[in-house]
Amino acid sequence: MSGGDGKTGDATRESEVAANLEGLSPEEKRALLARLLERKKAGAKEATPRTFPLSSAQQRLWFIEQLAPGQLAYVIPTALDLEGPLDP
Repeated sequence: MSGGDGKTGDATRESEVAANLEGLSPEEKRALLARLLERKKAGAKEATPRTFPLSSAQQRLWFIEQLAPGQLAYVIPTALDLEGPLDP
């Protein structure tokens, strides 16, 4: 092994696969390629985008947008001028 990085095992596996492929006829190679492409295509169809539930704040914003579409009433900028000592 080469320091536990897994590269030697990968190289061995690749050479075994290459040796197995060399033993196949051109027709068998085409059939294998067709099967692999079908599997890949089927896997791509099954993969759906992952969705996650909205946070409470996102739910509130969604509700306000449904209540009054396009309104920016929930974004009201405010500035405060505080004077005096702050408690530690």
